[in-house]
Amino acid sequence: MSYPITFLVIAVLSLQAAFAAMPRYDDHLLPEASVYTDIRTLTGDKYSSVYADYEENVARVLIDAFNDSVVARVVVLPSFEPEYAVGLTLQDGNYAILVLEASTQLVNFEHLEMMRAGAYRQADDLDGSKQAAEIKDIESQLPASRKDVAVKRCERKVSERVGAKLYTLWSEMLFRTRYPDLRPANADAPPAPLGLHIDGTAYHFSFEYPGFTLAGKIHSPTEESITGRFVAITRLMKDACHAEDNEGLIVDLEHHVDELTARLSKTVY
Repeated sequence: MSYPITFLVIAVLSLQAAFAAMPRYDDHLLPEASVYTDIRTLTGDKYSSVYADYEENVARVLIDAFNDSVVARVVVLPSFEPEYAVGLTLQDGNYAILVLEASTQLVNFEHLEMMRAGAYRQADDLDGSKQAAEIKDIESQLPASRKDVAVKRCERKVSERVGAKLYTLWSEMLFRTRYPDLRPANADAPPAPLGLHIDGTAYHFSFEYPGFTLAGKIHSPTEESITGRFVAITRLMKDACHAEDNEGLIVDLEHHVDELTARLSKTVY
Protein backbone atom coordinates (compact mmCIF):
# COMPACT_ATOMS: atom_id res chain seq x y z
CA MET A 1 0.00 0.00 0.00
CA SER A 2 1.35 3.41 -0.93
CA TYR A 3 0.63 6.69 0.84
CA PRO A 4 0.56 10.22 -0.60
CA ILE A 5 3.66 12.28 0.10
CA THR A 6 1.57 14.85 1.95
CA PHE A 7 0.28 12.17 4.34
CA LEU A 8 3.80 10.90 5.05
CA VAL A 9 5.10 14.43 5.71
CA ILE A 10 2.26 15.10 8.14
CA ALA A 11 2.90 11.77 9.89
CA VAL A 12 6.61 12.50 10.29
CA LEU A 13 5.94 16.01 11.56
CA SER A 14 3.37 14.65 14.02
CA LEU A 15 5.87 12.13 15.37
CA GLN A 16 8.55 14.80 15.68
CA ALA A 17 6.16 17.05 17.56
CA ALA A 18 5.16 14.20 19.87
CA PHE A 19 8.74 13.35 20.76
CA ALA A 20 9.65 17.03 21.11
CA ALA A 21 6.80 17.42 23.59
CA MET A 22 8.03 14.54 25.74
CA PRO A 23 9.25 15.76 29.12
CA ARG A 24 12.96 15.64 29.91
CA TYR A 25 14.12 12.75 32.07
CA ASP A 26 14.55 15.15 35.01
CA ASP A 27 11.23 16.97 34.66
CA HIS A 28 9.62 14.26 36.80
CA LEU A 29 10.74 12.37 39.85
CA LEU A 30 11.40 8.70 39.06
CA PRO A 31 9.59 5.82 40.83
CA GLU A 32 11.56 4.19 43.61
CA ALA A 33 12.67 0.59 43.10
CA SER A 34 11.06 -2.22 45.08
CA VAL A 35 11.75 -5.92 45.54
CA TYR A 36 9.65 -6.49 42.42
CA THR A 37 11.70 -4.16 40.22
CA ASP A 38 15.16 -4.78 41.65
CA ILE A 39 15.31 -8.55 41.70
CA ARG A 40 19.11 -8.46 42.03
CA THR A 41 18.66 -8.30 45.80
CA LEU A 42 17.36 -11.90 45.70
CA THR A 43 20.12 -13.38 43.55
CA GLY A 44 22.37 -14.36 46.42
CA ASP A 45 25.21 -12.16 45.17
CA LYS A 46 26.86 -10.88 48.35
CA TYR A 47 27.27 -7.39 46.85
CA SER A 48 23.94 -7.11 45.01
CA SER A 49 22.07 -5.46 47.87
CA VAL A 50 24.81 -3.13 49.07
CA TYR A 51 23.10 0.02 47.80
CA ALA A 52 19.73 -0.97 49.28
CA ASP A 53 21.46 -1.68 52.59
CA TYR A 54 23.17 1.71 52.43
CA GLU A 55 19.87 3.53 51.91
CA GLU A 56 18.28 1.64 54.80
CA ASN A 57 21.22 2.49 57.04
CA VAL A 58 20.94 6.19 56.15
CA ALA A 59 17.23 6.08 56.98
CA ARG A 60 18.02 4.53 60.37
CA VAL A 61 20.49 7.28 61.25
CA LEU A 62 18.13 10.02 60.03
CA ILE A 63 15.09 8.25 61.48
CA ASP A 64 13.56 11.44 62.89
CA ALA A 65 12.83 12.50 59.31
CA PHE A 66 10.19 9.75 59.32
CA ASN A 67 8.37 10.78 62.50
CA ASP A 68 4.58 11.07 62.33
CA SER A 69 4.77 14.87 62.31
CA VAL A 70 6.88 14.92 59.11
CA VAL A 71 4.53 15.18 56.14
CA ALA A 72 7.11 15.80 53.41
CA ARG A 73 10.81 15.04 53.18
CA VAL A 74 13.86 14.51 51.01
CA VAL A 75 16.82 12.33 51.98
CA VAL A 76 19.95 13.54 50.22
CA LEU A 77 22.90 11.27 49.41
CA PRO A 78 25.87 13.36 48.20
CA SER A 79 28.97 11.68 46.81
CA PHE A 80 31.54 13.43 48.94
CA GLU A 81 29.66 14.99 51.87
CA PRO A 82 27.60 13.65 54.79
CA GLU A 83 24.06 12.59 54.06
CA TYR A 84 21.17 14.75 55.28
CA ALA A 85 17.40 15.12 55.26
CA VAL A 86 15.13 18.13 54.86
CA GLY A 87 11.53 17.83 55.97
CA LEU A 88 8.32 19.74 56.50
CA THR A 89 6.54 19.03 59.76
CA LEU A 90 2.89 19.69 60.56
CA GLN A 91 1.71 19.49 64.13
CA ASP A 92 -1.36 21.11 65.69
CA GLY A 93 -1.75 23.26 62.59
CA ASN A 94 1.82 24.59 62.81
CA TYR A 95 4.39 24.08 60.05
CA ALA A 96 8.17 23.89 60.53
CA ILE A 97 11.26 23.09 58.51
CA LEU A 98 13.31 20.19 59.85
CA VAL A 99 16.93 19.52 58.86
CA LEU A 100 18.92 16.48 60.01
CA GLU A 101 22.58 16.06 59.04
CA ALA A 102 24.87 13.11 59.73
CA SER A 103 28.19 14.15 61.27
CA THR A 104 30.14 11.83 58.97
CA GLN A 105 29.55 10.35 55.53
CA LEU A 106 27.66 7.13 56.13
CA VAL A 107 28.54 5.54 52.80
CA ASN A 108 32.05 5.02 54.15
CA PHE A 109 30.67 2.27 56.40
CA GLU A 110 29.59 0.41 53.23
CA HIS A 111 32.94 1.04 51.57
CA LEU A 112 34.69 -0.28 54.67
CA GLU A 113 32.60 -3.45 54.75
CA MET A 114 33.22 -4.07 51.05
CA MET A 115 36.96 -3.57 51.44
CA ARG A 116 37.07 -5.95 54.40
CA ALA A 117 35.21 -8.51 52.28
CA GLY A 118 37.78 -8.10 49.50
CA ALA A 119 35.36 -6.56 47.02
CA TYR A 120 38.12 -4.61 45.30
CA ARG A 121 41.89 -4.24 45.55
CA GLN A 122 44.49 -2.36 43.54
CA ALA A 123 46.30 -4.48 40.94
CA ASP A 124 49.72 -3.58 42.38
CA ASP A 125 48.66 -4.42 45.96
CA LEU A 126 49.74 -8.06 45.81
CA ASP A 127 50.16 -8.58 49.55
CA GLY A 128 47.15 -6.47 50.52
CA SER A 129 49.24 -4.01 52.53
CA LYS A 130 47.88 -0.94 50.73
CA GLN A 131 44.30 -2.03 51.29
CA ALA A 132 45.02 -2.79 54.95
CA ALA A 133 46.43 0.72 55.38
CA GLU A 134 43.40 2.25 53.64
CA ILE A 135 41.03 0.25 55.84
CA LYS A 136 42.85 1.48 58.92
CA ASP A 137 42.65 5.06 57.69
CA ILE A 138 38.88 4.84 57.08
CA GLU A 139 38.35 3.19 60.48
CA SER A 140 40.16 6.08 62.17
CA GLN A 141 37.71 8.56 60.64
CA LEU A 142 34.52 6.70 61.55
CA PRO A 143 32.72 6.05 64.84
CA ALA A 144 32.68 2.45 66.04
CA SER A 145 29.24 1.88 64.48
CA ARG A 146 26.46 3.71 62.67
CA LYS A 147 24.60 3.96 65.98
CA ASP A 148 27.38 6.21 67.25
CA VAL A 149 27.04 8.74 64.42
CA ALA A 150 25.94 12.11 65.78
CA VAL A 151 23.07 13.84 63.99
CA LYS A 152 22.87 17.63 63.82
CA ARG A 153 19.28 18.82 64.14
CA CYS A 154 17.70 22.12 63.09
CA GLU A 155 14.02 23.01 63.35
CA ARG A 156 12.50 26.36 62.39
CA LYS A 157 8.83 27.37 62.31
CA VAL A 158 7.36 28.87 59.14
CA SER A 159 4.06 30.62 58.59
CA GLU A 160 0.93 28.66 57.75
CA ARG A 161 0.96 30.29 54.31
CA VAL A 162 4.50 29.18 53.46
CA GLY A 163 4.02 25.76 55.02
CA ALA A 164 0.82 25.11 53.08
CA LYS A 165 2.53 26.13 49.83
CA LEU A 166 5.40 23.71 50.47
CA TYR A 167 2.91 20.98 51.33
CA THR A 168 1.04 21.56 48.07
CA LEU A 169 4.24 21.64 46.01
CA TRP A 170 5.45 18.33 47.50
CA SER A 171 2.14 16.67 46.71
CA GLU A 172 2.16 18.00 43.13
CA MET A 173 5.71 16.76 42.54
CA LEU A 174 5.11 13.32 44.01
CA PHE A 175 1.83 12.77 42.18
CA ARG A 176 3.73 13.46 38.94
CA THR A 177 6.30 10.73 39.60
CA ARG A 178 6.70 8.66 36.43
CA TYR A 179 9.14 6.58 34.45
CA PRO A 180 11.17 8.47 31.83
CA ASP A 181 10.00 8.05 28.25
CA LEU A 182 13.11 7.09 26.29
CA ARG A 183 11.37 5.56 23.29
CA PRO A 184 12.48 4.31 20.90
CA ALA A 185 14.74 2.27 23.15
CA ASN A 186 18.28 1.67 21.94
CA ALA A 187 19.19 -1.95 22.58
CA ASP A 188 22.89 -1.15 22.10
CA ALA A 189 22.98 1.55 24.77
CA PRO A 190 24.85 0.58 27.95
CA PRO A 191 22.68 0.08 31.05
CA ALA A 192 22.51 2.82 33.65
CA PRO A 193 25.04 2.47 36.49
CA LEU A 194 23.59 0.52 39.41
CA GLY A 195 26.15 0.70 42.20
CA LEU A 196 26.99 3.34 44.78
CA HIS A 197 27.08 6.76 43.18
CA ILE A 198 30.62 8.06 42.78
CA ASP A 199 29.63 11.36 41.24
CA GLY A 200 26.66 13.64 41.74
CA THR A 201 23.93 13.55 44.35
CA ALA A 202 20.86 11.33 44.78
CA TYR A 203 17.62 12.83 46.12
CA HIS A 204 14.91 10.62 47.59
CA PHE A 205 11.62 12.48 48.05
CA SER A 206 8.52 11.28 49.85
CA PHE A 207 5.15 12.68 50.85
CA GLU A 208 2.66 11.39 53.40
CA TYR A 209 -0.66 11.10 51.62
CA PRO A 210 -3.57 9.79 53.73
CA GLY A 211 -3.27 6.02 53.76
CA PHE A 212 0.09 5.62 52.05
CA THR A 213 3.44 7.22 51.29
CA LEU A 214 4.29 8.60 47.85
CA ALA A 215 7.96 8.31 46.87
CA GLY A 216 10.16 9.42 43.99
CA LYS A 217 13.84 10.03 43.32
CA ILE A 218 16.18 11.93 41.02
CA HIS A 219 19.94 11.90 40.54
CA SER A 220 21.83 15.12 39.80
CA PRO A 221 19.08 16.95 37.87
CA THR A 222 19.97 19.93 35.70
CA GLU A 223 19.36 23.30 37.35
CA GLU A 224 16.74 24.48 34.86
CA SER A 225 14.66 21.28 35.02
CA ILE A 226 11.56 20.94 37.17
CA THR A 227 13.29 18.54 39.58
CA GLY A 228 16.36 20.79 39.60
CA ARG A 229 14.21 23.69 40.76
CA PHE A 230 12.57 21.45 43.36
CA VAL A 231 16.00 20.49 44.69
CA ALA A 232 16.97 24.18 44.84
CA ILE A 233 13.91 24.81 47.02
CA THR A 234 15.01 22.12 49.48
CA ARG A 235 18.43 23.77 49.69
CA LEU A 236 16.77 27.09 50.46
CA MET A 237 14.78 25.36 53.21
CA LYS A 238 18.02 24.04 54.68
CA ASP A 239 19.69 27.45 54.53
CA ALA A 240 16.63 29.17 56.02
CA CYS A 241 16.59 26.73 58.93
CA HIS A 242 20.21 27.44 59.81
CA ALA A 243 20.23 31.21 59.20
CA GLU A 244 20.01 33.41 62.30
CA ASP A 245 18.05 36.02 60.37
CA ASN A 246 16.15 34.04 57.77
CA GLU A 247 13.41 36.49 56.83
CA GLY A 248 14.98 37.24 53.44
CA LEU A 249 15.56 33.56 52.74
CA ILE A 250 11.94 32.73 53.58
CA VAL A 251 10.74 35.42 51.16
CA ASP A 252 13.06 33.96 48.51
CA LEU A 253 11.85 30.45 49.32
CA GLU A 254 8.20 31.42 48.95
CA HIS A 255 8.93 33.13 45.63
CA HIS A 256 10.59 29.99 44.24
CA VAL A 257 7.74 27.78 45.50
CA ASP A 258 5.15 30.04 43.85
CA GLU A 259 7.15 30.05 40.63
CA LEU A 260 7.50 26.26 40.42
CA THR A 261 3.89 25.64 41.44
CA ALA A 262 2.74 27.97 38.67
CA ARG A 263 4.95 26.16 36.18
CA LEU A 264 3.48 22.82 37.22
CA SER A 265 -0.06 24.15 36.79
CA LYS A 266 0.69 24.79 33.13
CA THR A 267 1.91 21.26 32.42
CA VAL A 268 0.09 17.94 32.37
CA TYR A 269 1.04 15.00 34.54
